[in-house]
Amino acid sequence: MKKMTVKNIKAICFDFGNTLASNDALNLSGSIYAAREIFARCRIPWDARKYSVLSQRALKKAWQRQGRIFGDVPVRLLDSQKSGEVFVETFCAELLVLCGKKPSSADVRESAKAYYRGVAEASSLYPKTREVLGLLRSYFNLAIVSNNPVEYVTEPVRKLGLKGLFDAVIISGEEGPGINKPEKSIFSAALKKLRTRPDNTVMVGDSLTDDVAGARAAGLISVWINRTGEKAGKGAPRPDFEIKDIGEMLELFVR
Repeated sequence: MKKMTVKNIKAICFDFGNTLASNDALNLSGSIYAAREIFARCRIPWDARKYSVLSQRALKKAWQRQGRIFGDVPVRLLDSQKSGEVFVETFCAELLVLCGKKPSSADVRESAKAYYRGVAEASSLYPKTREVLGLLRSYFNLAIVSNNPVEYVTEPVRKLGLKGLFDAVIISGEEGPGINKPEKSIFSAALKKLRTRPDNTVMVGDSLTDDVAGARAAGLISVWINRTGEKAGKGAPRPDFEIKDIGEMLELFVR
């Protein structure tokens, strides 16, 4: 592991999904909220087992449609916001059909709103995250740099009580098409808002491609959070640091 003097570091950027909060928890909560809305619209009594079966089928259709539409779009042109909307709306439409209702635009719209409410209300934060961010905030400027749609970041951050901990929140779904990790443009947007340089700014994330390779290409210091102990394959991007838990950020940068 590299040794580095803390005095050079001015800011730390964090990915959101699967770095600070679990994407699985966000999506599970969203799908439950949407399903409850849809079951009510279809006048079906809530049944957790039925939800589990039908939601898996609807999720498969949603992933497939999202892949068909956006799978071949280069990252520099990808509209992350639209991609996320297509996924959620397709899930809701498919679940409505599976529940025996021909979905109207109003049905899909209201079900999607329920999905996003569920995302916002999810208990998705990884252990120790809030405490560690609070301590880091005493030493560094902090930012979120995320490829997620706006609904997967803004409200969850507020509901989880994290909003006051960050000096900047950069979301590809808000910045516009093509401003996505690992493209340099989203890191440049973060540096501009933080008023820092690449060489004194850290990027922390779970993706070797989006977070590590993107950060290194933009000149930032990279930290790979590898909770599962995944082995990086041959030729995979190499982070400056690797950690298993966000608490290790204190050991690396606060002494």
